[in-house]
Amino acid sequence: MKPIYLIYLSSISVNSIDKNKIVSQIDDFAKRNKFLLYNLSSNLNYEKEETIKKIKKDKNSTIILIVNNRDLFTNFNRPTYIIQNSLSNFLDYEKGKAIQINIDLFEIIECLKKKEIIRIKNSIENVLCKYGNVFNININLLIEETSYIAKNNIELLNLIEEDLNLFEFKYIFSSRLSIILYRLAFFDLNAKATSIGNFYREELKIKSQPYSFKGLNNNHLGFYFTDLINKKSFRGYKLVPYKQARVQTIPNLFLEKISIAKRLLKLKVKIKIVAEALEIDEATLNTWIYGN
Repeated sequence: MKPIYLIYLSSISVNSIDKNKIVSQIDDFAKRNKFLLYNLSSNLNYEKEETIKKIKKDKNSTIILIVNNRDLFTNFNRPTYIIQNSLSNFLDYEKGKAIQINIDLFEIIECLKKKEIIRIKNSIENVLCKYGNVFNININLLIEETSYIAKNNIELLNLIEEDLNLFEFKYIFSSRLSIILYRLAFFDLNAKATSIGNFYREELKIKSQPYSFKGLNNNHLGFYFTDLINKKSFRGYKLVPYKQARVQTIPNLFLEKISIAKRLLKLKVKIKIVAEALEIDEATLNTWIYGN
C-alpha cells in the first residue's frame, strides 16, 4: 500500500517566506515523482475533513499532506510518516531515515508471543512520542477506562514501560496496556474497553484474569515497579511462552492444564501429585500459579 507523508509547517517556527518556499519545493518534488500533494496550510476545517476523506479512499497514490494544525489524530490506513518544517527532512525517507509511526496490532501480538519487548516499546514510542510531539493526542481520552494516571505522554510512557517489564517478568499482558495499544494502533481514542477486550479475547484465544502481586519488586531481573504494586489487583492476559506454545498440539492446552491445576489445588490436592498428573514441572506450576 502506498504511503502518506504528513508535513507539519508551524506558523510559529516557519515565517511566511520560508513557508512558501518549502511548499513550492515540495510541490515540485511531488510533480517529479507523481505524488499527490494536498496543502491544508490554510487550516479550514471543512477543507480538512473533505481532503481526509479523499485520502482514505485513495489507496493507489503516494500522498503528501501539508498541515499547520496539530489536531490530526486519524487513521489513514496506510504506512504513515511524519515530517516537520523542512524539505530536507522530507527527503530523508529516500535515505532510509524516515520513521514510520504506524502500529500493526497483529504484528504486536506476534511480538508478545515471541517476547520481543523492544519492538513493542519502539512502536508505542513512535506514535505516543514522535507523532504526539507534533500532533495532539488527548491523553485523558487515551487512558480512559484504564488505571493509568498520567498528565502527558512521557508520564504515560514510563508506566507503559513498567507494564512491559511485567510482561517480560511474568508473561502477563496487562489489560490497561492492551487498551492503549489498540487505541494507538487504530487511532481511535473513543474505542471502548469492552469492545477492545472482545478483540483480544478473539485474537489471543484467552480471557483476561485478575492478578495481584505483593512482592513484585522482589525479582531477579532488577525491575522496579512503582504503580502496579499499589493496585490491589489488575487484569491481564497470561500468555503461553512461544517455545512452549509451538509444541502444543491443542491450542491453549498449557493454559487449560494451569486452570485444572488451580482447581485441584483449591481442593487441597498436593502440588506434587498435580504436577505429575498434568505432566508439568512442579517449579513451573509454582511460577504460573503463585508467581514465585
